[in-house]
Amino acid sequence: MKDLKKKPGILKSNILIVLLLLAPILLELITKNSVITYSVKISAILYAIVIKQQISQATESLTFNFGLLLLIASILIASNFLNSVSFQPNIFFNLFWFWYFRNQLWLRNNFLNSLFFSLKICGVGSLFVTLTSLLSQETKLTSAGYFVPLNDLLGLTYRQQGIFTHPNTYGLFSFLLISLTLVMSKKLSLIWISIGLFGLLTSGSRTFQILSSLILVFALIGRISKASSVLKKFRLDGIRIVYLSVIAYFMIQISFRDTKFNPDSLTGRLGIWSKSLSALSDQLFIGLGTDYSSQLVQNGVLPTNANSVHSLYLDGFLSGGILAGMLLLVLFYSIFQAMKLAGGELLVMFFLILIAGFTETMFSMASFGVMNLLFAFAFASPSREKRV
Repeated sequence: MKDLKKKPGILKSNILIVLLLLAPILLELITKNSVITYSVKISAILYAIVIKQQISQATESLTFNFGLLLLIASILIASNFLNSVSFQPNIFFNLFWFWYFRNQLWLRNNFLNSLFFSLKICGVGSLFVTLTSLLSQETKLTSAGYFVPLNDLLGLTYRQQGIFTHPNTYGLFSFLLISLTLVMSKKLSLIWISIGLFGLLTSGSRTFQILSSLILVFALIGRISKASSVLKKFRLDGIRIVYLSVIAYFMIQISFRDTKFNPDSLTGRLGIWSKSLSALSDQLFIGLGTDYSSQLVQNGVLPTNANSVHSLYLDGFLSGGILAGMLLLVLFYSIFQAMKLAGGELLVMFFLILIAGFTETMFSMASFGVMNLLFAFAFASPSREKRV
């Protein structure tokens, strides 16, 4: 990767990604007001329109993919109407940003650097919040290996969340920080990896602890064997290999050991899937709408803390029925193929993200976060071949 200062448009890209990722998180934490967070998202769109450049030529595959995305969005909107679901603005936010990445080559060229910049800020901010909580004795380390708040500090519940709204979100950001450090960073890489690991261990997110263990192992294999054009691009040498060998072993031990879960966390995904699919069987073709979790909670099908089906692949079926679910699978496959064309050094990370999708709702047309931006970037990746 080139030096950030040498990339045209990097400052605008940094401002845009920080505005999209960090501002809503911090404002939600401070104000608990969704109107304000939506205002920030709209401001980001207006800023993006102001700084947009001449539209780059789209390839035939991108034109097809965007048409597919429009069809999926139309089905979800229809399902929401039939299920009397309130207006869901995030569907339109997603459409805009997928379109914007598709047409703005300068943003695609800068996105990974800007995302890495934002993740560093998130990592340091979460580290500060967590350490402050510990030093003030407002949290404790349980025998299960999780930090459990003793009061309602910053709205936290059963696991330490840093500056985020959910432990798995904290784990996702930490996983991405570690992954992009391995892919992109030469300087201070051990520091950023350590901050990411601290976030993983305090989040209590089993999914991302396991994925981080795997990507560390892949990184070590790539550096030691240099047998793969994909894996060898992870920049590791000398002391990094020793350090990563130790923490990879440690993370695997943490991830797979028997742990006493808090019963309120509803870690049993099979129960969630079974009950959700049972409810879907009555509306297989139109789905339950993108706000299906609220409906299932109100009907007593799911407990109050189950905010989604916890599966990237089932979310589409529940939201828009069998047609929307099948079309989303096609879209995910095409995005994965695009990432393969765009750059092999990201393929391992993106493959692990799709694996995590079996147990986490990594992407949803009804929500918007870091994974939606990463999917939008991958969606537009074929045009990156035109970079000078």
